[in-house]
Amino acid sequence: SFLPSVPARGELLTLMVIAIVGGSKGLAKAWVNFDGDDGTIRDSLNVSSVTREGAGRYTINFTTPMPDTNYVTAFSCVSSTATSGSTNSTVQEVNNGDERTVSSFQIRVSTGNGANVDKPLVCATVFSS
Repeated sequence: SFLPSVPARGELLTLMVIAIVGGSKGLAKAWVNFDGDDGTIRDSLNVSSVTREGAGRYTINFTTPMPDTNYVTAFSCVSSTATSGSTNSTVQEVNNGDERTVSSFQIRVSTGNGANVDKPLVCATVFSS
């Protein structure tokens, strides 16, 4: 017959996963959910470690480097009202010139008045081609 054989269910799923992970734009290339008090990773994709540099400052290290430094980042954090009160917080990338590399980047979590602060839940996502 000129028709190809139909792959088994498991083989088809494996092919689909390889196609999705292989380089599609629009999918996260790395993400991490970590404890801001000490940098302990709860769950992640393509993040090897989070280093706490000081109150509210972290370096996020990739397992596999990004292809270049033109990646896009997005962040969030959650305050525990029991320990942090109801203050608003901001998460932003630190960029004084050399913090962003293909292997890592740095973020800062701060309160509304600009003071660095540790939060119990910090998340970062990276998109790249």
